[in-house]
Amino acid sequence: DAGIDSIKNPSGTICASIQPVKTHLKNYGIKTLTSVKIGWSVNGIDQTEYSWTGSLATGDSTNVTISSGFTFAPGKDIIKAWTSKPNGQTDSLSTNDTAQLSFIVNPLPTPGVGSARIICTGGVTTIGASSIAGHSYSWTSNPPGFTSSNSNPSVNPNITTNYILTETGELGCSKTDSVLVTVNTPPSIYSDTLSFCKQLSLQLPKESSYKYLWQNVNPVDTSTV
Repeated sequence: DAGIDSIKNPSGTICASIQPVKTHLKNYGIKTLTSVKIGWSVNGIDQTEYSWTGSLATGDSTNVTISSGFTFAPGKDIIKAWTSKPNGQTDSLSTNDTAQLSFIVNPLPTPGVGSARIICTGGVTTIGASSIAGHSYSWTSNPPGFTSSNSNPSVNPNITTNYILTETGELGCSKTDSVLVTVNTPPSIYSDTLSFCKQLSLQLPKESSYKYLWQNVNPVDTSTV
């Protein structure tokens, strides 16, 4: 005779996340318990049965983690856990096999970090999004050096930087996301005085990855090269 007398985790009020599922197994029988099957369900949906083995004397109990991680959705959730086949036999008293627990799962906020963007050296950009009443914001950066508690701060990094936001909702649940700001160095401007004979062509310096707009000193015509 064995049973689950309580569910240890999760319990109370939690944030939506992956949680281990822990039960409390007790030996109600007169023989040492060496094996038992533990079934369980979440909101009426059966989960993978857990097979326990060990040595549990009469009247003794132990905590058993029947799942290393289960994703609980926001709302009111109900876990039920029960035993079967103690020592491979039919349980002599099934009325003490089962425990049930209900708990509340609060939703996580969705951090508003904005989209990745590219700026030039010396440029300024705004990251994040409008604030939500009751939410708090904590920005850090990689490389380190930037912090802010604003929901949408302005930044002007000298090098490419990843900005990390942890947003905490009014129910106390937090979630982290990040946005990358890439910093490009402006190209060098070519300027020189050149002389060449009339009706001859001249090849000006260029970089294949750039686009150019050349203009003579006395604007007569322009050409994109």
